[in-house]
Amino acid sequence: MQPTEIEELELDLLLEGVFRRYGYDFRHYARASLERRVRQFAFAKHFSTISALLAQVIHDEALFSELAQQFSVSVTEMFRDPPVFRLWRECVLPRLAGFPVGKVWAAGCASG
Repeated sequence: MQPTEIEELELDLLLEGVFRRYGYDFRHYARASLERRVRQFAFAKHFSTISALLAQVIHDEALFSELAQQFSVSVTEMFRDPPVFRLWRECVLPRLAGFPVGKVWAAGCASG
């Protein structure tokens, strides 16, 4: 669902209010992600508009903390499959040890 012009304005005001009240600057976060997370949060907390959410957030630090958690991307445990990494350590890394530089790319190292 595309945000309306009013929802865009409400989100701008929420982000500005959070920045001015609490000093957290989410204004340059990915807009689509912010819109989705704010909508989900407002719905879960039974706010009919983002403006209604803003009115509470600027007065209620606990509610702000909950909202800020929604903006944070949780980092998952990178080494969640110990047998795979044990094999890497025992079989692959010794073969790569003779090279002057090594780079490893781990796809999917965070939730998303």
